[in-house]
Amino acid sequence: MKKKYSILLQNVYLLYLIQLTGYALPLITIPYLTRVLGSQNWGHLAIVQAYGAYIILIIEYGFRLSGVRQIAILSNDNRKSSDIFSSIMGAKGLLSIFVILITIVVQLLFPLLKETPSLLWMATIASIIQGLNITWYFQGIERLRFISIVDIISRFFSTILTFVFVRHPNDGIIVLLIQCITSFASLIISFIVVKKLIHIKVPSYKAVTDQLKSGFSLFIMTAAISLYTTSNALILGMFTNPVNVGYYAGAEKIYKAVISLLNPINQVLYPKINKLMYQDTENGGKAAFHGIILISLVGLTMGTVLVIFAPTIINILLGAEFKDAVPILRIFGFLTLIVSVALGIGTQWMLPLGLDRQLNNITIGAGVLNIIVAVVFAKMFQEQGMAWTVIISEFFVVVSSAIYLFKMRLTPWHINNVVEVIRNKASKDFI
Repeated sequence: MKKKYSILLQNVYLLYLIQLTGYALPLITIPYLTRVLGSQNWGHLAIVQAYGAYIILIIEYGFRLSGVRQIAILSNDNRKSSDIFSSIMGAKGLLSIFVILITIVVQLLFPLLKETPSLLWMATIASIIQGLNITWYFQGIERLRFISIVDIISRFFSTILTFVFVRHPNDGIIVLLIQCITSFASLIISFIVVKKLIHIKVPSYKAVTDQLKSGFSLFIMTAAISLYTTSNALILGMFTNPVNVGYYAGAEKIYKAVISLLNPINQVLYPKINKLMYQDTENGGKAAFHGIILISLVGLTMGTVLVIFAPTIINILLGAEFKDAVPILRIFGFLTLIVSVALGIGTQWMLPLGLDRQLNNITIGAGVLNIIVAVVFAKMFQEQGMAWTVIISEFFVVVSSAIYLFKMRLTPWHINNVVEVIRNKASKDFI
């Protein structure tokens, strides 16, 4: 038991290192980039990076959840793990071709992206490489030490190279090129190690399509979430100038860096709770409930810091030129608690219970609501309106999830019903 908790704590620590370097190092470069590129070029870079986030979303296809779940349950079976890994990577390869075709169409249809074709395509390449990452596999087998080291070194070099080579206002493309090079090196090294653990093979067409089918519901969920987490910078760009987009994007990057501190707890608990729900549903339910409380308290603390210290944070990280981003960051501070509750309920409770479809419906509803509100608020209130749009969408997720769980009597206080749901899920599962 002590060994299990030791591994759990070690994985939390390693994932915190990944998250810290993933967002802290970019936060170090943000003050430099906003000053060197200027607010307009920073805004252009933010727009193509927002598009790149969609590419990563499509290629990852929800495999960060479904892949981890499959590998976690079958981690002791090398043959099945090999089949899962190969078929998921085959699916990612197919999706990579798809996003290239999408980018061709997007360049023709959207004038805002057509203005900077070199930035658009460099962002596309960088995002494809990042989407092909295999961190999900190491998370599933609970062996995060190696991938943590590789990820940290990659981001460290990316930061250094940014300071060395980005010197002029038009060097946004160099920022993306550096991301391409460091991410590709990290991916190759990771593949070499995985090849020593399992046999990597060319998957059959059926295996690839089966993964796409089985992961579709989780993809829809993550895609719906993206409608109110990554699309707003693009939507804002349709109704205002790149400078205002830059204000919003700057505050959003700081907020995402802060909210990412929840991910290590969330990611480490997720495979553990999935296993425990199958083996001991009552204790699994208790663990999930405690996880939700912990994530919510951390979110409350971080949100309070953002609200109180927003002016100081903006001045240090973005500079005096971005003072209009202060109220946006304060709005994101209130958002932090709401997101932490939504994250806990969705990932630590509804997904382990197999309520993928129900969570999908809720997130799709939130995504549609976000688009409608965003279009109205972007015209009326511009960048601050976009921040309030996200709050409305996330609040919808929390309230809708709570109503559904209480209505169906599937809360931690209705453990007998939860046990029955888990039994039914186990009898129909892929294993």
